[in-house]
Amino acid sequence: MLIAFLTLSLFAAQSRDAVIDQTITTLSRVVDYEHVAISPDGSNVAYVTRSEGNEQMHVGDVKIAMPHDASDPAWSPDSKQLAFVSDALQLANANGTNVRALTTINAAFSMPKWSPDGKKIAVLAIENPSRKGGALVAMTPPSGDVETQVEEQRIAIVDVATKTLTWATPADMYVFDYDWSPDSKALVVEATHGSGDDNYWVAALYRCAAEGGGATLVYKPVLQIATPRWAPDGKSIAFIEGLMSDEGQTGGDVFVIPANGGETKNLTAGLNASPTSLEWLPDSQTLLIGENINGARLWVHFGPVTFQPGELAKIALAIFFAELTREGEQSTARPFPDAWFREADIAPAHLWTGEPSFDWGD
Repeated sequence: MLIAFLTLSLFAAQSRDAVIDQTITTLSRVVDYEHVAISPDGSNVAYVTRSEGNEQMHVGDVKIAMPHDASDPAWSPDSKQLAFVSDALQLANANGTNVRALTTINAAFSMPKWSPDGKKIAVLAIENPSRKGGALVAMTPPSGDVETQVEEQRIAIVDVATKTLTWATPADMYVFDYDWSPDSKALVVEATHGSGDDNYWVAALYRCAAEGGGATLVYKPVLQIATPRWAPDGKSIAFIEGLMSDEGQTGGDVFVIPANGGETKNLTAGLNASPTSLEWLPDSQTLLIGENINGARLWVHFGPVTFQPGELAKIALAIFFAELTREGEQSTARPFPDAWFREADIAPAHLWTGEPSFDWGD
């Protein structure tokens, strides 16, 4: 009996190990899809796949072969070129060909954004970094004179035609997020002076000229802020302010403020949800807002239309429209091309493109 028991136990242990090995092997073949970017004309989509620790850039069904990881795709306003990050700031044709580097400095780049006139690309950069920037990146162990080891993440502006690089933000400022002004002459930045590792919670809203020359305070927040976005008409800046646990864990209310500073307006006061992201629509009176309700993200139309979410509470990605009013008149949302990933608890992620519909019926 003892021999039989030991044999069965050994068999069970081997079976368990085999299941674990099979699970690990299966997980290593899983492909994650990230950084979806649809071209402004709606004809093409770029995205990043992550598999076995490697990140690859794709344009449609074409993979852009790079020697190192690639991320952060950004389309030019005319949809003819794609900027992305892979060691340097890279530029490719819309079909994924003619890849060339736009920068030569030693820097950790992220979040490239084209100027509205299509002539320049802004990008976050940490020059001569000991590590990449970001809230989830492990800190470098302190050594030597710790007080002098501050690596600032600044905004670099790259001229596409000449590849000339200039710094738009001060050398002592760490930038977390930013957006271009519609006239391509300025930037609104969420930033703090000093180290970005421990000062995210006191970041403020600043305005900087694209050619550099300092930063002007636009808004000193009461709580934490995130996602500054400049309205297409240049008159307003929207952002999210609230209690946030860390960079990237955005939540709070949506506010707008005049582009030159002034009184803020809370657009979502009393909303039984927490906005997590936002983008302006072309009419400058409508915001597309991602929001979270009780830990789930939903499609909700914020305005005259209401509905019961029901099973949609299981959807992991959602967006809702917030209608703004200007001079007492309510705007109508315009259709626009977009792309997003949608996944549920029991289903894999799928890439969707097109115009979101908000006609949910009963």
